[in-house]
Amino acid sequence: MGAYGYLIIPFLIFCLGFLRTIFSIPISIILCYIFYKLIEKPEEGTLKLKKNELIFGVLLIVCWVWLSGIGGHAFQNWDFHWRNAVFRDLINLDWPVNYIYQVQGGSGSPPVYSLVYYFGYWLPSALVGKLAGWGAAQFALVVWTILGVFISTMLLKTYVKTSIVFILLFFVFFSGMDASGAQIIRTFFNPSHYPSLWPPIQHLEGWTGAFQYSSITTQLFWVFNQAVPVWICIALHLASPDPRRCLLLFSLCFFFAPLPALGFIPFIFLEIPNKTFHPEELAFNFHDFHFNSFFKHCWEDLKAIISPENLIGGVLVLLISYAYFSSNPASSSMGIIFLNIYSSLIFIIFMLLEWLILWILIAKKYYLDLNWYLAGIMLIIIPFLVIGKGINPALRISIPAMFLLMMWCFKAILNPEHVCRPILVTVLIIGALTPLYEINRSIYQTFEYYANPRQSSGQISQKINDEVNFPFAPEMDHPKTLLADSYITLKNLKPEQATNFIANIEKSFFQKYLLKEVPKK
Repeated sequence: MGAYGYLIIPFLIFCLGFLRTIFSIPISIILCYIFYKLIEKPEEGTLKLKKNELIFGVLLIVCWVWLSGIGGHAFQNWDFHWRNAVFRDLINLDWPVNYIYQVQGGSGSPPVYSLVYYFGYWLPSALVGKLAGWGAAQFALVVWTILGVFISTMLLKTYVKTSIVFILLFFVFFSGMDASGAQIIRTFFNPSHYPSLWPPIQHLEGWTGAFQYSSITTQLFWVFNQAVPVWICIALHLASPDPRRCLLLFSLCFFFAPLPALGFIPFIFLEIPNKTFHPEELAFNFHDFHFNSFFKHCWEDLKAIISPENLIGGVLVLLISYAYFSSNPASSSMGIIFLNIYSSLIFIIFMLLEWLILWILIAKKYYLDLNWYLAGIMLIIIPFLVIGKGINPALRISIPAMFLLMMWCFKAILNPEHVCRPILVTVLIIGALTPLYEINRSIYQTFEYYANPRQSSGQISQKINDEVNFPFAPEMDHPKTLLADSYITLKNLKPEQATNFIANIEKSFFQKYLLKEVPKK
C-alpha cells in the first residue's frame, strides 16, 4: 500500500499548508483513518525480485530520472522554465502562495493573485526546501521521482508477470511513430518543416504542429509532475481494480493532474459494474438472461462502491481539489477545434502513426474488452478539445489511454502466439526513435555543458513583462546551460502571461471559506 501513501501524503501537506485549521486538522485525521483502512487488509500475494533484477531496475530508473533534468544535473527542456518557477515559489514564499502586482499610476490596493495550479507533486520536496534550501529540495525531488517510478513499475509487475527490467525498457521506449510522421511532412508538405531526423536531438513529437500524444519518456522529461502520479494511479487500477477504492483513486489522480484524471475516469467507471456485466466479455446470451440475477448483481455492485474509502476519502479529496482548481478562471476556458482540409489530412496521418495502427494490431486479443473500444474513442476525440491557454493542455487527457495502450502492446509482445507480433515489433522499433531523440538531446546538451562550461551560473534573469515564447527548436533553448530557469519566479511575469498558474481568487468559494488567511506583515 505504499502507492496510496505516495498519493495521500502530498494531499495531507496541501491541507495543512493551504486550508484553514478548522478544516485541515479534521480532514487530515479522516485521511489518516482512510489510509489505515487501506493498509488494514493488504493485497494478497507478494512480489519476489531477484537481487540482480532489483539492482539493474533501480539503476535504470536512476539513469532515466537523471537524464530527464529533474534535480538540475542534466539538460532541462523548455517546460522546466515554468516548473522551476513554481517549485521555487513553493519553497521561498509563504503558503498559500500569493503575488502582489504593483500597478503603475493606479489607485487603491494592488491586485493580489494566488498560485492556483496542480503542484501537489512538488509539496513533499518543497517542504524539504523550506527546511534546508533549494539544493536539498532538488535532491528530494529526484528521490521522490525515483520512488514514484519504482512504485509504478512494481505495480505493473503484478499485472504483467515479467522482469521489472523488461517493464522499464518498454516504459522508456514506447511511443508512436513520430519519426515517420516528421519525414512524411517534410517529404510531401514542407521540406523545411521542424523537426527533421537530423540532428538526432530534435523534439520529434512536434511534427504535426497541433496534435501530440507524448511518449512515456517525453512525459517524464517535460511534465513529470502530472505523469508520475498518473502512472501510479493507472498501475494501481490495473494491478488491483477494486470498486471500493475507485472514487478515492480518481480523486487523488485529480488532485495531482486534473486533465489526465478526466481521461482516467471513464476507465474507472467501467470497473464498477463488474458483476452486472464483465467489461472483458461483450458476448451476451439473451436466453440466459434473468432479471432477478441482473438486479441482484446491480445491487452488489452498488454496495461495493459504498465504502468509507469512496464516500469519505474520495469525496473529500475531490471536493477540495475541485474547489481549489475551479477558482482559476483558466480551468473553465474550454473550446473545440475545427479542422480545415489540410489539418484534417494531418490529423488522419497523426492518428494512424501515433496510436491507431498499434490499436488495430492488438485487436484480436482485446476486441471483447470494453476498455479497448473506450481507448480508441477517446484518442479520436481528445485532439479536438481545448482547455486553458498556450500549447493545448487538453492533450494531456490522453495519458491514461496511451498508458493502457502501452500495456496492451507489452502483453501482446510477450505472447509468442500473437499473430501480428512481428509487425507490432517493427512499429514499436520505429516508435522508439522518439524517446531515443529525447534521451540523446539530454545526453548531448549535458555533455556540452560539462565539456564547455559557461562562466555564469546558468540562470538567465527574466525581466518583468518580457514576452513568453516557446522556442522554435527546444534543443536550442538555453544553450550550454542545464537549468531552464529564465523566469525564477512567476512574479516576474505579467498576470496574463501566467493565467494557467495564477489567478485573482478574492471572490471564489475556495478563498472565502477554505483558504488559510495569509498573515499580515
